[in-house]
Amino acid sequence: MRGFRPPLTRWNDWITPQFTAEGIAMVAAVMPDVVFYDKASGRVSVVDDPGEGDVGVFEVKAVDTFVDGKQIPTYGIENWCWELSE
Repeated sequence: MRGFRPPLTRWNDWITPQFTAEGIAMVAAVMPDVVFYDKASGRVSVVDDPGEGDVGVFEVKAVDTFVDGKQIPTYGIENWCWELSE
């Protein structure tokens, strides 16, 4: 899965990758109880359960990002800690 990291996209100093529609669809497929992606509308919702009993749902807004010289909508899920994998 390909993610993009715009220079200033961080949450608590953690890098927040931006995913294309195809990438966020893959995240939703792997975590269907947590990430919801509606391809028709481009809407992305994420269930936030910090384990403290306060479960919330927040919407992820698309951000226009330049990828390979083209401007496309990308999605970043803030308040998650991301690590790079090999």
